[in-house]
Amino acid sequence: MLNPEQKIAKDRLISYLNSTSENRIILTGSGGTGKTFTISQVMSDLNKLLKLSAVIDSTKVNYRPWYFSATTNKAKQAIQRCLPNQEVDTIHSLLGLRPFRGHLTKSKNFTSKLSPGSILVIDEASYIDDKLLSFIDELVPKSVKVIYVGDEVEAMVIDIDE
Repeated sequence: MLNPEQKIAKDRLISYLNSTSENRIILTGSGGTGKTFTISQVMSDLNKLLKLSAVIDSTKVNYRPWYFSATTNKAKQAIQRCLPNQEVDTIHSLLGLRPFRGHLTKSKNFTSKLSPGSILVIDEASYIDDKLLSFIDELVPKSVKVIYVGDEVEAMVIDIDE
């Protein structure tokens, strides 16, 4: 069951995911406050609505795949423990980025698995620097809904125009 703050966050995330004008949002909270749990509840609610929609009219069902990523392997493993049925990648591998001589570079001939209209969750977003953010902006299709997740006690270095 969600606490009042998680309920507010869940409602805001669902509103965001239904918005046609927004494509980026930041979900913050201290460590252990249930950010990943709240996202799992959003997924659950949307899946229930999807199943209900399919019963009513299967021609209008709009499935949106979820992709989970993190900026560190440690955060990736934490998400995998919370969401064992979800595939989780580092944001670097999801976008085909690799270090080369101390800098991030795009892998040649990389094909992204992000599909238009999908949902991308990026955990530990406070570790995103300007260079990684520019790659995210370049490589993530604008139709993908991005949820940046991070601890509010850490400095969020990303700047999103809303």
